[in-house]
Amino acid sequence: MALIIDSNLWIDFTRSRSPRALKEFILPFILDPDVQLVEPVAFEVLRSASVQEAKLLEEQFKTLPLLQTPSTIWR
Repeated sequence: MALIIDSNLWIDFTRSRSPRALKEFILPFILDPDVQLVEPVAFEVLRSASVQEAKLLEEQFKTLPLLQTPSTIWR
């Protein structure tokens, strides 16, 4: 079954000021082979990232399967 990680966890995981214990708690979810990315989560994470952070995140996101969002979801 697919595992979708909410944008809040991605942000906490990548934020430099997040406590190490929190990052260590999130890491197994990030590394889970069933993790998949959804477009709304990618959008939320990337819009709050700096240019440098966005480049790193985009590289990481490329390694994950991307579930397409039907265009009708926005209506």
